[in-house]
Amino acid sequence: MLLTRNHSLLKNLVACSLGLQEVSIDEIVVANPEILPELIESKFCRLDINMVVGGKHVDIELQVANEGNFKERAMFYLSKMFNEMHSEFAWLERKRHELLSDKMSMHFYEMGKLPAAIDLADGMQVWHKILRVESEQGMAELEKIKNEVDIVGKTLDGYKKITDSAEYRELERMREKIRFDESNALRSTEKKALKEAARKLLRLGIPIETVSEGTGLTLHEIEQLQRPSE
Repeated sequence: MLLTRNHSLLKNLVACSLGLQEVSIDEIVVANPEILPELIESKFCRLDINMVVGGKHVDIELQVANEGNFKERAMFYLSKMFNEMHSEFAWLERKRHELLSDKMSMHFYEMGKLPAAIDLADGMQVWHKILRVESEQGMAELEKIKNEVDIVGKTLDGYKKITDSAEYRELERMREKIRFDESNALRSTEKKALKEAARKLLRLGIPIETVSEGTGLTLHEIEQLQRPSE
């Protein structure tokens, strides 16, 4: 949300990622600026932005968690940018190693290899540190360098404005509700599975004390299972 709404920050990230000067980027049009409702409680931090930079199509794919399919996702979204048909790209001719086209390129950054002490003059290292923040400690580390690195200060200011908004508070309420509902649903499913396991053990003649110890169900709950259903 922060990057899709603050084009100044987004422009800096794109420039650092692609090795461009910010002044060379004349236009950024974000095609998918909103978070879809079904992605609100996503367990993985992702950033998928389609844009036009100076008349050229650019796709940013950020994936913090290693789900094992990043290359496939990147290829899929790259092909979707050009048409809706199935596309297969071979970057080099296999035998002669001739470049297929200079119209497309893919950049991969492994944030897990970010050094502990980053080079504050390296824009991409700074962005990696920003994007990897997951705790109050990480935010505190950014606070320490915000006066040294302009983009860090701008990012923190933008983040504060968003988190202070009514929209963000509503998203947090929705996240909390989803977590609560998921937790209740999980507990209910686990309880049903334990009761079914207890029934099977009882049919095998296992003493209820042993069934209780093995399943974690109370003796009262197991006795209820032994009663004939009405």
